Amino acid sequence: MDMIHEASRLREDLGKKVKAAGGQVDYGKGPATFLPAADMESLVAQGEAVGILSQQHLDPDIVSLREMIVYGIKGLAAYADHAQILGRVDGSIVAYIYEALAATQDDSMTVDSYVALALKCGEVNLRAMELLDAAHTETYGNPVPTPVALGGKKGKAILVSGHDLRDLELLLQQTEGRGVNVYTHGEMLPAHGYPMLKKYDHFVGHYGTAWQNQAKEFDAFPGAVLMTTNCIQKPRNTYMDNIFTTGLVGWPGVCHIATKDFTPVIEKALELPGFLEDIQGKEVMVGFGHNAVLAVAPQIIEAVEKKNIRHFFLIGGCDGAKPGRDYYTELVETLPKDCVVLTLACGKFRFFDKDLGNIGGIPRLLDIGQCNDAYSAIRIATALAEAFKCGVNDLPLSMVLSWYEQKACVILLSLLHLGIKNIRLGPSLPAFITPNVLSILVENFNIMPISSPQEDLKAILEGALQVIDGKARVISDNLCDGLGACLGDCPRNALKILKREADDFDEEAVERHLHARSESGAHVGKVSFGCPGARIENFTSGKIPKAVPGKRGQGASHWPVQIRLIPPHAPFLQKADLLVVADCVPVAFPGVYAQHLEGKKVMVGCPKFDNREEYVERFRAFFKEAGLESVTVMSMKVPCCHGLPRIVRQAMGEAAVNIPLRCITLDMHGEVVEEK
Repeated sequence: MDMIHEASRLREDLGKKVKAAGGQVDYGKGPATFLPAADMESLVAQGEAVGILSQQHLDPDIVSLREMIVYGIKGLAAYADHAQILGRVDGSIVAYIYEALAATQDDSMTVDSYVALALKCGEVNLRAMELLDAAHTETYGNPVPTPVALGGKKGKAILVSGHDLRDLELLLQQTEGRGVNVYTHGEMLPAHGYPMLKKYDHFVGHYGTAWQNQAKEFDAFPGAVLMTTNCIQKPRNTYMDNIFTTGLVGWPGVCHIATKDFTPVIEKALELPGFLEDIQGKEVMVGFGHNAVLAVAPQIIEAVEKKNIRHFFLIGGCDGAKPGRDYYTELVETLPKDCVVLTLACGKFRFFDKDLGNIGGIPRLLDIGQCNDAYSAIRIATALAEAFKCGVNDLPLSMVLSWYEQKACVILLSLLHLGIKNIRLGPSLPAFITPNVLSILVENFNIMPISSPQEDLKAILEGALQVIDGKARVISDNLCDGLGACLGDCPRNALKILKREADDFDEEAVERHLHARSESGAHVGKVSFGCPGARIENFTSGKIPKAVPGKRGQGASHWPVQIRLIPPHAPFLQKADLLVVADCVPVAFPGVYAQHLEGKKVMVGCPKFDNREEYVERFRAFFKEAGLESVTVMSMKVPCCHGLPRIVRQAMGEAAVNIPLRCITLDMHGEVVEEK
């Protein structure tokens, strides 16, 4: 309640400043004039008046997308707050939150505009997670693989739950030399991998599992408990006096520490019995962030190429108490031994203590970190895609995520923004997603609900269909059980169902076939362009397409020209002056090639309909491998085209190259409106 009223006060103060400067502050009605009630009961009534049920006069799909955006904003704000605590801020994040919140009150917006705004939430969240990753690693060091004891060590004890590493650090400093051991709970587990935190001798281990089990686990813990962020549940009376909150979390009747002086927590821990003897438990490994994993990337790549690793599974997300989440435990236990699991967030507690062994020294279970460390997973996936010279969707990688709350929502939006497809989501889809919105996600990203571990593994690994020379082909009738497991990732209308005599399904034949594929390396995620249109051609002068008689200029001196089809190692790119053209430009300006192509190599593409992150990856590789001399970018003065120059600039920065860059913007009549 205090924060709601503080927000109202800040808004009123800002309004006075805007008015004094001559600005408009008379909005008549709506959120800008909302005055929160003074008591909880009245606040609840105000919430009900503007909640989701108050929007029944609107298109259900609009309401669905608004809820998706609001959930995403909540997750985005959480990550931005964690980063800000450690001194990392970015005004573009706040600007988006303003934009998106205002849009949820705009009844003129369409489904398409809300879809774009939701994906933009994912894009902005990538920046927030990048900030938080930098804040964590620059403050506490890059995580390193570290064994963490489960159980208890004889002595006084404090249990820290939540997400905030700064609070944990302050507690470790204040308890040093006090005879109190500190344990993590829930998503604080990855903290043990950070060098500047693990250096404390009294930071001894991890106790418990995920947030939904806290009532039972906090009740059994023989010391004090400190909650640092969200995920608190109503405390039982049996430990109400032993639990404390700090930061953006609280509960009526629980002592809240706003000053970060944790003396009350320490004194309570010294009063309580603590562990009377050592309690032996298992050990788990943490610390497999992007820095640690990419340090052994050559070994991982070699293991894939030698067929020792067949497939990677990213299995994680938010855990919960709803039935059906045992799916994730069973899935991990059922995986073939040549598969590796990357995991993060509290969803990992369904299997975090399983001993899956290793493949050539590479653990089969890699704990990447907290939910915000989805950024690490993205860094790992994009690096592997670059190494294998393919897109992320072409990697031997499947994402199986557990849904629960706002952070899961914004991470999903980030993955969709990057164009990641074929994500499996469970145990059920978010309740606010309508059938029409779901169809948009399925059509564009092939999102699908989980089924059973066995059926999903069949769909991912069975192999009755293979892509040969760019075409999906049935390898053998007896590898098909007729359940459609191999159709999950197939383009729509690419196959026709024919009635004919076929051999019966033979499960043993499937096993033999998969074994043979493993031996032959058929599953390795390297791209093979079967289409003749992707074959590299570097024309001699006599074969360069001639200009139309009476017109200046000539055609391209090479093939292919599509950005997505040109490999970074293409010979014609070496030391080239590059012309990058948005594919609408020649329609508005037919003379573009006649006036600008001479002496240059050309590539064309669309930043709206193609994958932005894939473009960034490709241009980064072009800059690193081709030694380009200069770049000219030609795009249209329309919003969807603005991204092309930004993509090129971002890739240049990431590749750390400094070459001449010329950007030309045209209007829809083909006139140059900007050149820089």
